[in-house]
Amino acid sequence: EKMVGVSIKKIFTYQGEDFFREKECEALNILLEKTQSVIAVGGGAFILPTTHKAILQKGLSIWLNAPGDILWERVRKNKDRPLANNKNKDDFIALLNERKPLYKKANIIIDIDAHEKKTKTVEKIITAIQTLHND
Repeated sequence: EKMVGVSIKKIFTYQGEDFFREKECEALNILLEKTQSVIAVGGGAFILPTTHKAILQKGLSIWLNAPGDILWERVRKNKDRPLANNKNKDDFIALLNERKPLYKKANIIIDIDAHEKKTKTVEKIITAIQTLHND
């Protein structure tokens, strides 16, 4: 949004998803040059080969694998999620399932329970990172 000067919704409406993904990749490459940063990306960021490659080469990718129903509830009312706003629940879950093979290429996969507290998720992430670095 800062690079283009308009909201994500407007970018999708007036420039389209391809333009958005291009700008997203540019922004991500800038952020990946910073040291010791945590970068949270949306579900579409990891699907572009250039973005996917950059994340895997320059960072440590963690996929928080939550059930589709839970993700739908989290994003369906968020106006900054155009791909979720333009879909019904079944279409959203189909898109998620289509993307899962790419998500599974993340360095770390953390399965999230629907009723899990955030602190438990953080503990899982820390343990997975420690395990990765100890191997």
